[in-house]
Amino acid sequence: MRTPSLAPIFDTTARYPAWLQETGMAIFWLAILTIASTPSFLLAQDQAPQVTATTVDGREFAFRLQGIGSDQKLSSPDLSAELLPDGLSLSEIMQINFVMDNQDAINDQVGKVRMRLINGSRFAIDAPTLRAETVTFTSVFQCPPLPMEIVRSLIWSDSELVQQQLDDPSSSEDTVIVQTDAGDRMVTGLIKKIDPQQLEFEYQGQVRKINIERIRALVLADLGLGGEQHSGLSVTLIDGSLLKGEFSTLTSEKLALQLAAGVTLDIALAKIRTVEITSDRLRYLSDLDPVGVEQRTLFTLQRDWQRDRSVQQNTLAIRDHQTGQIFEFRKGLGTQAYTRVDFANAENYQTFLATVGIAAETQGRGDCQMQVLGDGVELWSARVKGTDAPRDIEVDIRGVNQISLVVDFGESLDLSDHANWCNARLVK
Repeated sequence: MRTPSLAPIFDTTARYPAWLQETGMAIFWLAILTIASTPSFLLAQDQAPQVTATTVDGREFAFRLQGIGSDQKLSSPDLSAELLPDGLSLSEIMQINFVMDNQDAINDQVGKVRMRLINGSRFAIDAPTLRAETVTFTSVFQCPPLPMEIVRSLIWSDSELVQQQLDDPSSSEDTVIVQTDAGDRMVTGLIKKIDPQQLEFEYQGQVRKINIERIRALVLADLGLGGEQHSGLSVTLIDGSLLKGEFSTLTSEKLALQLAAGVTLDIALAKIRTVEITSDRLRYLSDLDPVGVEQRTLFTLQRDWQRDRSVQQNTLAIRDHQTGQIFEFRKGLGTQAYTRVDFANAENYQTFLATVGIAAETQGRGDCQMQVLGDGVELWSARVKGTDAPRDIEVDIRGVNQISLVVDFGESLDLSDHANWCNARLVK
């Protein structure tokens, strides 16, 4: 029997024998029934993104991520000892990288305004508006309106004065940094409203309007509602945004992330580049305060050690000069010879792990000695040169009360001895 609506699909003219036309129809309907009867979990397997996951102890697995349930167990159609061990949980994972082929294209024309939250999250946004104590905006993902109390700042363009206010915000007043003919000017008062064209600000009892094009930044009063978050998830998006929060659920399509003030974000996996997990098993040294620091130089400019940056304030990066590949890291310590930084092992962590090397910024120069001390005793030491590839180290620190990272002068004295301790972490 012919179906009239399908006539454009199958040619019913005499060019083909009747038996061939009937066979074509049978194959068509068989395909329709096959698709309709395919279990949803098989379709979900096909949609599962390809990822690589690094465990807290440095093992790496590549697999399709089907989801993470409320029990924080990873699920995948690729369960095996080589691809993904059965029962692997989120607390055992340090980082999940999403394969770039699965990600949406980035539009360089979006995300011109940077918004920071009180927990350390940083959004690349456009068209921010503020009304009735609520901030709305556009970004690479659909974000619900955010309560103003969890927003730390909105930055249209950076300057030294902007950085000063971000480092030391007022506890009682909002601050607007405005560009004038005489340079940047700081005005304090109470923010009333923001729209894409102008900002309304109460200054000395009067409401003033300022054109958005003149504003460098708005730094909201620090109400003491919380500081930067060092636990849970840190999610880096394809536009460079960094979102921090607690894990809720993850499917083959989206991640639910809990921010402060009860706000939950649903983020499409196609928008995510990496997810970093900080659990009770792991602590990054850059999130801890040192108990002692010693620094000195011979000939070069003194540069202080840095958290999550190189000593020249660049992204932590180490180049493999044999392949030309540059490996970048979001967490770690940037140091130069001579530096010693001491950290307490107050929670009895058992292992210190890091990827070490000379910073890529030296262009292959540098020659230093890197050491790990436990209670003053050498536990690991190596000569590291600017032409060396990144080196993964693992040091047993069981029973150690204090761990010290040392960078000492090499054969070239202290010239270009910029040593990076990437993903420097303590693990239980």
